[in-house]
Amino acid sequence: MSILWTLPALTCLSSLAPAQSQVHVVDSTGAPGTDFTSIDAAIAAAASGDVLLVRQYLDRAPGHSFPAKRLTLVGEPGRVSEIRAPFVGGLGANDFVLFQGLDLRNDVAAVSHAQNDGVLWFERCILGDSGNPLPTVRDCAAVVLTHGTVAGGYFGPSLGAQNSGLFVFDCAADSIDGQFAFEASASTLELFGSRLRGLDGVAGSPMLCLGTSGGSALSLEQASDARLFASDLSAGVGFPSDGLCGAGRDGVELTASADSSFRSQAGSWATLEFSSPVRTDERVTLTLRGTPGERAWLLFSRTPGQGFRTPQLDGSVVVGGPWKTYPLGEIPAGGTLVVNSPAPRLMGGNEAEVFFSQVLTRDPVRGRFVVSAPSALVVLDARF
Repeated sequence: MSILWTLPALTCLSSLAPAQSQVHVVDSTGAPGTDFTSIDAAIAAAASGDVLLVRQYLDRAPGHSFPAKRLTLVGEPGRVSEIRAPFVGGLGANDFVLFQGLDLRNDVAAVSHAQNDGVLWFERCILGDSGNPLPTVRDCAAVVLTHGTVAGGYFGPSLGAQNSGLFVFDCAADSIDGQFAFEASASTLELFGSRLRGLDGVAGSPMLCLGTSGGSALSLEQASDARLFASDLSAGVGFPSDGLCGAGRDGVELTASADSSFRSQAGSWATLEFSSPVRTDERVTLTLRGTPGERAWLLFSRTPGQGFRTPQLDGSVVVGGPWKTYPLGEIPAGGTLVVNSPAPRLMGGNEAEVFFSQVLTRDPVRGRFVVSAPSALVVLDARF
């Protein structure tokens, strides 16, 4: 069961000071309306604040480097959009790169990102692969993963973080053959409503004649700090010996160095998601799923944040200030609240605008506020 509301505040989002932005349509098939058939050419042509609408893209390039500027790459729903091995580096503290609705798996090079003072935001994306090497983030102030999946690989952790802040919401990550789903070194990790799972080992090849090991969940090294809320860690079982071939090792749920910290907390959890991208002649749908009876408030902003927290809050707010707040009311008995509104108007001749949102819910038993899985809303002019 869901309740459908109208959110007048969405029509006023444009009162937040906009930045000038253009839309560049990327389609490797060269269909009518395409601006670029090459993702590299589109990235080079885009100015800071622009949006790349990826309508359809089957990528065979070895990798793509993003200049240090604010960009949004959003996939057209229902289309196949595969972009291999993006690298983002050198973002300033006030910049961000948003990937939404894209397949970023690769078998050519790592999906690596390094030395970013800004925010990397991945929403409804697929990361990882069985190729070598595997995704890493290094020296990044804040990396947000929401509503996504991370595939396991044979040659390292499914996702590694070094000296970085990693905020993971409503995601699933798998690991295989003795590797870890997440491996953090000198990093901060927050995991909300997510699952790190080691898969069971399988039979080896006839030539090697050795069963694979079970996957592991989480490794913390070099004074890393992990905080888990309503999340699960599980390990895989190694392939048993069949009398002819050797057995694999069992995986582990958690390994941590003596100077690292780990805290896991159960509790209620909410998840937020916008229908995005949306055209200006369409309606926006916000879907919030959570615990019936809890009250909810929407935070929205034009920028993502690097993780704001207070003692009264479970988890970090990853939308940037200043934000606007709108009360959504109480989550109904069915556990789903649907909010429907006309798309925000575009201001100042902009072809697109981007908004970042997160919901706070209040636990009626403990009286504490809990952050939700965040979601970004990409608004495009109706002609795209």
